Amino acid sequence: MALARQQLKRVVLTLKKAGMDPLLIKGWAIGRLYPEPALRQWTDIDLICEPDQGAAARQLLGATEPLDVDLHEGWQHLADLMGARPAQFPEQFMERSEIIPLGSTTVRVLGAEDQLRLLCRHFLNHGGWRTIWLCDIAVALESLPRAFDWDYLLSGASRRAVLWTTGLAGRLLGARLTGTPLERAPAHLPGWLEPSLLAQWGSDYSPPGQLDRIPRHPVWIARELWRHWPNAIQATFATDFPDDRIPRLPLQLLVYLQRGTAFARRGWKSPSPQR
Repeated sequence: MALARQQLKRVVLTLKKAGMDPLLIKGWAIGRLYPEPALRQWTDIDLICEPDQGAAARQLLGATEPLDVDLHEGWQHLADLMGARPAQFPEQFMERSEIIPLGSTTVRVLGAEDQLRLLCRHFLNHGGWRTIWLCDIAVALESLPRAFDWDYLLSGASRRAVLWTTGLAGRLLGARLTGTPLERAPAHLPGWLEPSLLAQWGSDYSPPGQLDRIPRHPVWIARELWRHWPNAIQATFATDFPDDRIPRLPLQLLVYLQRGTAFARRGWKSPSPQR
């Protein structure tokens, strides 16, 4: 991970020398909180820059970096990730952000509240398919600053996402919730959630590819269509957490049909040359 950290430092320095102040999310932003760096491996760099800096940043970075640099243009992308309401301004995340040391330079990361919220939403959005993501949430919970703003964390549309994921971290990983507003979260998890997550972890699932980039062959199409079937966690998250008493299967079917309809509207593009 030392090489990955050096790579991150080079990327940040390159952008800073051009007068940019990128915001780092996920990856090392959470990996730095682990007691040992080797406990949390990461393979890509997620950065957010100003909307008018995207083209220049991509040109500066070019294709010379061995790690994947996922560059997002504009704070609206961050607002979408965080589930911000239209009345909220993406700039609020920058105002609450922190600047932390990175070798001989510094890098901007999300504030503790926004980082935990992002980790929780990211976990549910992807159906909780990677166990390390729940470990990230547990580590974030046990690394909170004394001045942590619980009211801010639990406000808005992300409240249930935070309660569910932190409850899972407490029940499955023993994350310390005692003495916090999340103390009773594990007791209020819906009955289907934990079994669905454990079943996901016990499968050989891997993330599906883009439907519009697969070869036009029936075998590839059938395989990818099957892999795009959402699990119960993804379906519930995608439908904005409806009544927990509703069976999950209709929700999964609804999301699956929505994805297929969106794909059909975009039209079938040429398959990726690499495939």
